[in-house]
Amino acid sequence: MPEEGHLRRLLPVVRGLHARGFDVHVFTHSRFVRQVVTAGGRFVDLFTAWPLEAADAESRPVPCRYVSFAGHYAADVLATVRPLRPSLVVYDTFAVIGRVIAAELGVPGINVCAGHNVDPAPFLRQLAADPRVAVAPACHAAARGLGILSHQWRD
Repeated sequence: MPEEGHLRRLLPVVRGLHARGFDVHVFTHSRFVRQVVTAGGRFVDLFTAWPLEAADAESRPVPCRYVSFAGHYAADVLATVRPLRPSLVVYDTFAVIGRVIAAELGVPGINVCAGHNVDPAPFLRQLAADPRVAVAPACHAAARGLGILSHQWRD
């Protein structure tokens, strides 16, 4: 995802896999090309061809937009990843697209948690009542299409 703190948690994994001789493709934002290459990864620009704003520029909080992103671009990203024949997909918690790609390819997917340790049940109740939350129709549609809608959000 395009947040630097989230990328930082993945870079040690990239370095470790690269050091063990694996070819590591890192799909992320173009502003992170230097960090990815320095860690030994092969940078792939995820957001120029597939802009987040085109999938969902409305949902709040912003991480909801990554659900929309996955629903909107899954087929395109899958077509790009499939020829790489990955044996593993490592993804950030908010990178729903990583979870989707791993499932579609039938390979293990490993979630690297961004350090947010929330108890889901009370957190979902809190978000449902938070006036700052506004989940766009594109996000609802993506969640339904991806089969991950487990909570009814208010619009």
